[in-house]
Amino acid sequence: MKERVPIFEKKEHFRVWKKEVEVWDRISKRVDQDEKAGKVILAVKILDIKESLLNAQSTLKCVKNVFDYIEELLGKDPVGELFEKYKDFDTIERSEGETIKAFIKRFTQSYEELERMYSLKIPDAILCYKLVEGAGIDENTKKIISANCETVTLDQVTRSPVLCVDTTA
Repeated sequence: MKERVPIFEKKEHFRVWKKEVEVWDRISKRVDQDEKAGKVILAVKILDIKESLLNAQSTLKCVKNVFDYIEELLGKDPVGELFEKYKDFDTIERSEGETIKAFIKRFTQSYEELERMYSLKIPDAILCYKLVEGAGIDENTKKIISANCETVTLDQVTRSPVLCVDTTA
């Protein structure tokens, strides 16, 4: 079976194309990195980007370097990045074997990054609800904490002894 490199034709589709090429990169075991980079460059159909890539081809020795170079040419996509970061935050859940304390730390770091980088402010009641839902704790503990979500801050909930007693382990 001959694997084809996905074609990159529209700047707006860069993120989707990048994911498709990452899949192609993983399944194309027989092709060395330098050759993969060349094939990816040839799959770019946007003339100004392709011309820049061809001029820099000698330094682009792997697919990741090609992505980095294209991202530099395109500039940052702040809205796309915000959506990606928010999606990661919105779907955050406690992993199997992860302690409540580790989950709380990961949850708060994820939110603080959104807040710092994008000035995104989510009300404490919503944050508390998301934390409790993502923590995967038992229903009784959820009810106790959720009953107070409207009147407490995220910081208060994360330090709550009720939440820190992990009854699911």
